[in-house]
Amino acid sequence: MAQQSNAGGRTALLTSRPMRGFAQAARAAVLGGCLLWQAGVFAQAAAALIQTHVEELRHGGRLEVLGQPVASRDVLPRVYESREFAPAWDRLREVAALHEMVDESYLEGLDPNDYHAAPLHAFRATVTDLTALPPNDRAAFDILLTDSIIRLGYHLRFGKVDPSALDPNWNQSRALVGEDAAVTIQKAIDAPSLREFAAKVIPRVFLYERFKAALAQYRAIEANGGWPSVPAGPTLRAGTADERVPALAARLAVTGDLPASSAPAGTLYDETLGAAVQRFQARHGLSADGVIGAGTLAALNVPVAARIDQLRVSLERAREVFYDPESDFLVVNVAGFQLYHVRRGEILWRTRVQVGQPFRQTPIFKAEMTYLVANPTWTVPPTVFRNDILPAVRRNPAYLASRNIDVFDSRGAAVDPAAADWSGRNPP
Repeated sequence: MAQQSNAGGRTALLTSRPMRGFAQAARAAVLGGCLLWQAGVFAQAAAALIQTHVEELRHGGRLEVLGQPVASRDVLPRVYESREFAPAWDRLREVAALHEMVDESYLEGLDPNDYHAAPLHAFRATVTDLTALPPNDRAAFDILLTDSIIRLGYHLRFGKVDPSALDPNWNQSRALVGEDAAVTIQKAIDAPSLREFAAKVIPRVFLYERFKAALAQYRAIEANGGWPSVPAGPTLRAGTADERVPALAARLAVTGDLPASSAPAGTLYDETLGAAVQRFQARHGLSADGVIGAGTLAALNVPVAARIDQLRVSLERAREVFYDPESDFLVVNVAGFQLYHVRRGEILWRTRVQVGQPFRQTPIFKAEMTYLVANPTWTVPPTVFRNDILPAVRRNPAYLASRNIDVFDSRGAAVDPAAADWSGRNPP
């Protein structure tokens, strides 16, 4: 809008709109400067609070923020010390990526609540600008976010449970090799894609992915009501009729061992049902003979919740031992009495193996194989000799010959088992 005025014989053109725009721009600049100043003040105050929390964790050994215990007592302090305690999280996109991975930890058999799932959910639902948060909230949430990514990353990489606390023979390291964990965590926070960074740092072998798929399958089965139990009764064999056949068919159909369209119409245990039983037996490490005795019946009637727990344990063990998808390795399934040769996601060869009994368990360990002995001799371990073989020889002098076991004395000379005195305290 323009106006003319005549003052003292002089004519002036007055314009008001540009002046109004200038004022608005000036006010916006001042407001923006105030906001930046406020954000800077808030960040400094948050850093001071973070330092206080870190010092409490360092000296007291424990810290709780927003009602959540902080689990990382070593890496988290080092992350913030390297940043001079400045907040580590300043973009909501990074927070959203972490929150999604925390929720998806359920698919890995883990518990999202271990990674502060509830406060993270509330955080994402209410916060639209990290820098505008009051310093107390900014510091608390920043620490929870950092603790969450540290704990989740560690559990995904090494497992949640310390295996050495369960097995004294455990010999694998639970530490990153070649890089400081605090540096890795900072790289994860700064990564353009947290998911892609995690996939690179924590690669998975195909066996792990199979466990995950099976866990999802069995959770879906549980959500649909599980499977029916098969009543007890005499041993079932193909070609016989039994009132339990419909229950058996329904049970096998739930897990896909028997196609629903192939279920028998009556009570005859036919060949199709027998083949389904064999598939079930093979999957569970049972003798695949199609005969339903006590062992197969017990396996059929294990509740789906128990199978889910077993799969979660299998995923945990896989996190502890499998982390190189390109490796060439041998793995022993102790419970299944099987050894597998695996290379780049493919099972090249398998064979049966002997394992220890529950009260003398086969040790679980990892080692680099440097040589292979074909058809090796086997020296009887002292415990097996004392508890198993010696009593058997005393009952039956022909026991050793029947099992092709040779006897040697302490000098390495061969001994005739029939001529040896097995009744003394120190037999040959």
